[in-house]
Order: sequence, then C-alpha cells, then structure tokens
Amino acid sequence: MTSRFLLLVLFLFSTAGSLSAQTGKPSQWFRFRGSRHFSEKKIREMTGLKNEEKLTRQELSEKANLFVQFLHDDGYLSARIDSIVRPQNPGEKNPALIYLYEGNLFKTRQLFIFGNKRFKLQKIRRWMQTKPGKIFKPEKLKADVQKLLTEYAKNGFLLAKIEIQKVDVDYPNNAVDVVLNIDENNPVPLKAFQISGNRTTRKSVITRELGFRPGKIVTQTRMDKIKDRLGRLSFVRLTDDPRVVFTPDSAAVIQLRIQEQNSSQLNGVLGYNPKQGDQNGYVSGQLNLQFRNLLGTGRSFLALWEKRGPVSQSLRLSYEEPYLLGWPLNGEFGFFQNVQDTSFVRRSWHLGFNMYLFENVTSGVRFGQESVIPDSIGRALYGLPRSNASRLFLSVGFDSRDHLWNPTHGILYSTSVDFVEKKIDPLLAGEGSKRRDFRRVSLDLEYVRPLWPRHVLFFGFHGRQVKIGNEAVPIDELYRLGGAKNLRGYRDDQFLGSQIAWGTLEYRFILEKDSRFGLFMDAAAIGRRKIGRAACRERV
Repeated sequence: MTSRFLLLVLFLFSTAGSLSAQTGKPSQWFRFRGSRHFSEKKIREMTGLKNEEKLTRQELSEKANLFVQFLHDDGYLSARIDSIVRPQNPGEKNPALIYLYEGNLFKTRQLFIFGNKRFKLQKIRRWMQTKPGKIFKPEKLKADVQKLLTEYAKNGFLLAKIEIQKVDVDYPNNAVDVVLNIDENNPVPLKAFQISGNRTTRKSVITRELGFRPGKIVTQTRMDKIKDRLGRLSFVRLTDDPRVVFTPDSAAVIQLRIQEQNSSQLNGVLGYNPKQGDQNGYVSGQLNLQFRNLLGTGRSFLALWEKRGPVSQSLRLSYEEPYLLGWPLNGEFGFFQNVQDTSFVRRSWHLGFNMYLFENVTSGVRFGQESVIPDSIGRALYGLPRSNASRLFLSVGFDSRDHLWNPTHGILYSTSVDFVEKKIDPLLAGEGSKRRDFRRVSLDLEYVRPLWPRHVLFFGFHGRQVKIGNEAVPIDELYRLGGAKNLRGYRDDQFLGSQIAWGTLEYRFILEKDSRFGLFMDAAAIGRRKIGRAACRERV
C-alpha cells in the first residue's frame, strides 16, 4: 500500500513538471542558428525578442514564425523553422536553440496581365515593381495593385477592380508566376453634388468653384483639388473630406459637408488724442466694414475708413462680382481717396477683371483714373502741381496656398506692372501743361512650409519700384512703408521711397483656422532720388 502511494505521488509530480515545461515554464536564453543573411542582432530587432524576456514554448515559436514571415515578405518563400531545441536546464550558457532554414531568393518568372484596355501593357508594367527576373516580394505585389487602382482612379475609372488571380510558386526552381486580371468597368460620370451645412450660401456658388459639372468624368485628380478650390472661398470650409457615392447606374454623387464662416465683419477703433502744445486734440481710428458673401451669392463689398492724424485720413470702397456671364472671370470696381497731411488729396477709381488661366494661375487687368489735388503747403513746400492720370494695370500670379490669410502650406507669387500717363498742370501762370509717363513694378513672393502639425514657417519678400525716366519721383507717387501691414514695429507710412523692398521671416503656431500666434522678424530697404541730390538709401 505504501509503495503504491509513493509511486502515485512520484507520477503526479513528474507529470506536473512535464506540463510546466511544455506550456508555462519560461526559457530566458535562446540563440538562432542557420541564418545566412541576417545576424542574430538583426533578427532580434525584426522580431522584438530580447534575452531578458521569459517566453513559453508557444510564445517563442510565435516570435520565430514572425521572423519567417519577414523572410517570406523579403523573397525567401521557402524559409521555415526547422526545430526549437530547449535544454532541461536553460540559462545563459545553456540557451534554447532556434534552427532556421532560409532557402534561396525567389524571382518572378512570368507576369501575365489580362483585361486592360485603357492602358497599354507596357505602361502598366512600368508602374509595377513586380517584374520578370526581379525578386518576388508579396508586399510589393500588393503595393503594385494599389498603384494600378490609383492610376485608374486618376483617369476616371473609380470602379476598376484588380484581382490577383494566381500566384504559382515553383519551389524546386525558386520561381513565381503571377496572373493579374483587371476589370476596368466604365469611367464614372458625375451625376450630382450633395451639399449639406450651407444655410445662406447658394449651392451654385459652391459648385461653380469646383471646376466641373454633372456629366463630366469624376477623376481622383479632380477630387483631390476640391479642398484647395473651396479654400479660395473665405466664407465656407469643408468639415470632412469629399465623399463619393455610386448610384445603381454607375454614376457618382459627390457629398460635401461644409461649414459657413462669418462673412460679414464690422471692426472699429476710435480714440481721442488730447491737446499737446499748439496741436489741438483730434479723433483718430479705423472703421472696417466687410461683406464677403452678399445674400449668399459670393459677391463682396468692402469699406474702410482710416484716420491716422489730425489732417490725414483715407477712404476705400470696393465691390467684386464673381463669375461674370458664368465664366471664371471676376469683375471689380473700386474707389479710393487719401488726404495726406496738408500736402495733397489723391482720388482714384478703377474697373478691373481677374481670371483663372490655369489651375492656381491668375491674370488681371485694371484701368482707371486718378487725380492729385495739392494743398497750398504742398505747392509751396514740395512744388507739387495738380495732376490727372490714366492708369493701366496688368498682373499675373500663382497661388497654391490652402488658406487666404492663414495658410499652412503653399506658395504665392505675384508680379504686376502699372502704366501711368499723367497730365501735370503748370505751377506758374504762363507755363504749359506737361505729360509724364510713369511705370510702377511690384513683386510679391510668399512661401509657407509646415514643420509639424500646427507649426508653420513663413517667408515673404516684397519689392516695389516707381520710375519717371531719370527725373526725381514727386512725393505723391512715392511708396509709403511702415506699420502693421508691412514693416511692423514702425509708425504707419513712416518711410517714403521710390524703391522699397521688405522681407519677413516668421514662425507661426496655428491656433484655429482663422487665428494664429507668431514670432517674426521684418527687415526693409528704402531708396529715393531727391531733387538736386544723388540717390539716397536707408535700411531698417
């Protein structure tokens, strides 16, 4: 009885120990054997194995098989785990051994493609990484299928399907035969737009900005441009990526979810400057009225009144009519009046047109009249005569920014030439009127580069030049520089010059779509030819 009991205890103890070794007892040390192309350190990096880990037999086997999968993806299709030998007393000097068989690299022997009509076979093969004679990698074949679907989508075949119909592996010859079957279907036409979220803005205002109408083929390229095109409209924004829904007759409905922005603004600042010495007290400030989406039609009206000093003030009015006669042609009318100290009053009006020539490329033409009426002080101190001028303004520009005034990426380039023919009245009785031809040239370049999410680097360069042959430029034609709009840290219009250039380097942190925080550095150079003197230049 006693001997039978002892035998039973020993049996149960040995059985429990055996089960522990097979399922739960960990092995702390192990080595790889049989790898010809990868070091043990590299294998551990690829599988995430560390000697400090305590793994069961099953966990160790799973990790080893993970490396085998890496080998398969790299072209070693016959790779496998031969065996895992675990010692009875595992340790650093007595590790578990994982025996690998890598085999040879497999190459693509034949690549068969059927069903293609839109693209020639040679073109499809150029797009693919999987080629006859090259190493066969399953992940590359999957990437090739996705690349082909993308190319078909760019050309309007949104319903195209590509099936990896067969992958025949010839293990004795280390070769693979691949068969792809392409079902192109038909190009997908646009049936309609479904727009939600617009309460005031008319649907036609949004759809006309997208550049294509129902009946046109929907391509992935056109879909990708929707966000940038709607970014031109300052009064709406997309809340989600555009979505395509297919109808039973294989047409496309593009769904857009938008949010209307505040398109009307009234900003005003008024202040009173008390009397100082002989200078009486005066009111200064600014009133800015903006309607950028009148009655939901996309029309805009702007009015700006600004009083900078006791006798200096300006008034600007502008109106813009988008898409004249249904064309991507915008018309504008503007009026401007500036009372410059006690020197002169400048009044001007213009009528202009702007048109998109290509994607992100615009051109403009503007013509108008301008008059300068000098004050008695302007006549006496600066010799400024009364004048009337006709202006012709030509411009061309490129704008790929994703937002008009708070971009996160893109480039703005604009250059323009302003031709001015001015009739100058005589200063003294008996003198005849004079005619002068002016030319104004401007250049604007802005580059916005994203650094990290919400972090942006902004670079800007701007240049202006006005020229009247070899004559000195009169004060009423000089450019004014300084203030929040160009050279921050200086008074508004503090500097005058016939040649000016200023640049900005700015770090921006985007808070919201229309707000940001920034650190900036501005610098400028100003040049001016004075009467009877050589040209003078200054830098700030």
